[in-house]
Amino acid sequence: MSRVQRFKSVLLALSAFALAACGPSDGGFEPTPPDQRTAAHAPEGMWCTRGMERGEISDRMEAGDPDAMRCFLSIRDLEPDSFNLRYRIYRIEGVEPEGLDELVRSRSREELSIDLANLHNRVPELEPVAFAPGTSCRMFDPAARELLSRTHPPQDGYQCRRWAY
Repeated sequence: MSRVQRFKSVLLALSAFALAACGPSDGGFEPTPPDQRTAAHAPEGMWCTRGMERGEISDRMEAGDPDAMRCFLSIRDLEPDSFNLRYRIYRIEGVEPEGLDELVRSRSREELSIDLANLHNRVPELEPVAFAPGTSCRMFDPAARELLSRTHPPQDGYQCRRWAY
């Protein structure tokens, strides 16, 4: 390995470690104020029902269509879909839908960390969550770290590092 390659790999490792979610939320990411949150349900319930019967909604949800996700929530707003679809809508549109904050705060930090990592690792429009090199700390992006910061930190300091807050 040449000196340049070694330098680049060290720089990459250091930057990855700096971006790790082992500390409090940073990056200046601001949550959506409650009065600016969008509706989580579609206004046209009948279209949603017909679209569901034809299988159109699931195809569109798979493709990352927030309107189809809202239709699904209008018909069936149950966990785990409630959180998963609201989070996907949030990440696609950049504005929190109503109800996401309550769902986030109802989870423990460990549970939310697992839910976010699973979503990021299986949904195409989200970046996969990796572990920081040489640690057991997940590297979440600023939006996910901000949501994690809304939960209570565990009392065990090791758990905090392990679950990447």
